[in-house]
Amino acid sequence: MAYSSNQKAIGGKLIRSAVVLLCATFLASCSYGPPQIRAYITNARAKPDSHWIAVAVEYQHYQEPTGINAFPNGGIPKYLSEKVKIYLCNVETLEVRRLVSATPPDIVKLGWQPWVLGWVGESLYFQISGQKGTSLNETKTNKVVYRIDGDGQDSEVANTPDNLVFQQDTGPLPKGSFVRISNRYDTIAVRTERDASPRTLFKIDINQGELVAIQESNKPDTGDGL
Repeated sequence: MAYSSNQKAIGGKLIRSAVVLLCATFLASCSYGPPQIRAYITNARAKPDSHWIAVAVEYQHYQEPTGINAFPNGGIPKYLSEKVKIYLCNVETLEVRRLVSATPPDIVKLGWQPWVLGWVGESLYFQISGQKGTSLNETKTNKVVYRIDGDGQDSEVANTPDNLVFQQDTGPLPKGSFVRISNRYDTIAVRTERDASPRTLFKIDINQGELVAIQESNKPDTGDGL
């Protein structure tokens, strides 16, 4: 059967329209949901003979996959930013200082986790552990150790000091000032020498992904405060 030039032109337009529609449908299915924030406390440690605690937080700003991106097992989120956050908090004044907010280095980029180690003098030490590469099948876990000086400046160090100190959370209660910590992924409760039982003083603000103090009015009354 012979086709006229007009029929061929119409057929070509229909094919092009179909291709454009197919591509648009495919691109629409390869999408991501709205940005979300996920932040949680990985650990916290107290400085001996004081009311100061240091807290490590893992922060992620990401988008969940939707459509074809969610197959076969829910898909892989699109990470807009990932941050290691280290805070110094005073359980007496409820002061919260963010000392560090940094992207984890590539050597620990996969499955990374921040961890407060302890103090040497006025310097605070923390580490980031994780794996390098694109697969968790890699078995080698790398660690990068950092020091935060008393003036708030942080720098990478070669090794973890042997003389690190921090307040133990178990065993006999020490004399003098102390803080015993009980933390969940989103809250921190403490007990000091003035408390008969732990009180929840800090939490993760889920809207900002930051560690904040819980307002005084929300804390249980112990009579004399902290």
